[in-house]
This record gives sequence, structure tokens and C-alpha cells, in this order.
Amino acid sequence: MPARFSRRRDTAAIVERMGRVRLFAVFVRPTAEYDVESERGRDLMLDHLDWLLDLEDEGRLFAGGPLRDDGDDDENEGDGAGPEDAPSRESGVNATGFFVIGAASVEEARELIAREPFVRAGWRTCVVHTWLLNEGITIAVGRRIEENFGGPGPELGTASWERTDEAGKGA
Repeated sequence: MPARFSRRRDTAAIVERMGRVRLFAVFVRPTAEYDVESERGRDLMLDHLDWLLDLEDEGRLFAGGPLRDDGDDDENEGDGAGPEDAPSRESGVNATGFFVIGAASVEEARELIAREPFVRAGWRTCVVHTWLLNEGITIAVGRRIEENFGGPGPELGTASWERTDEAGKGA
């Protein structure tokens, strides 16, 4: 049996460092109409990029960009969820992507995404997920976005491993 990882921090210190920053992850996929090689497609791409820059200027855009299939993960091949399932493009540009934004609620996030030019034109579909940024060096940036655009903090229960009382210190 492998040796147990040697934990250096106690439960309270671990829980305190968790960011618990609520943001929204948006995954976009092209529809059959998506064609950035066309004149309309080029215009929509510039409108899309301008829309993202507006979100960035507002301080609402945390991150974004295309997802590429690196060809080294066969586990999800063909499940309809990854970039490898997106329609192929002569340009080699993959239209599957994601971005993370700040909003007061999932409804507000969906309203923002409904204004995205490719989505409005029916050239992309999107799925919005609530995302809790818990770890990483970007927590401070996420907190600024959440403070400016977020609603009430996420409703989270306390998992048994999070308890800092004697009962939570178990094995």
C-alpha cells in the first residue's frame, strides 16, 4: 500500500485558504452554420472579439479562449463534449471554447451570453455552469470580479473534512 501523503496544514488552515469565489464557466460549441471563412463569419468573429473586450473592460471577464484537441486523450473521444467533436474547419480553427465571467446569478450570466454575437446568430450554442474558484493564484482576481458583479456568496454546506472541531479531525 502506498505511503499516505504527509499533510502539512491543519483543517482550519486548509479551509481558510479555499477561495469559494463564485464565477460562471461558459462552454461554447459551433453549430453547422459556423463558418468564419465567410464574410459574415469574419464580421461575427470581430463582433465576438469586440464583445469579449467589452467584458474585459468592464472587469467581468476572468479568462477565455479556444479549446484544442491535442489528440492525447482517448477517454472522451466521441462523447460530443470535446473539441474533437466540433465540425472540422478548413482553416484548422476550432470553434469550441470557453470563458469565465462574473455575474450576480446564473440567470444574469445566461442573459450576458445570449448577447454574444455567434450565439445571437445561431452559430454557437453554449452551456453555463456555476464555478467555484477554490484554489490557485488567481483567487484575488476572482474575488475582485465577484465583489463587482457577484450576488450573494455561494450556498455551501460544510463537508465532514471541512469541520475544524474535534469531530472533523478524524483519521
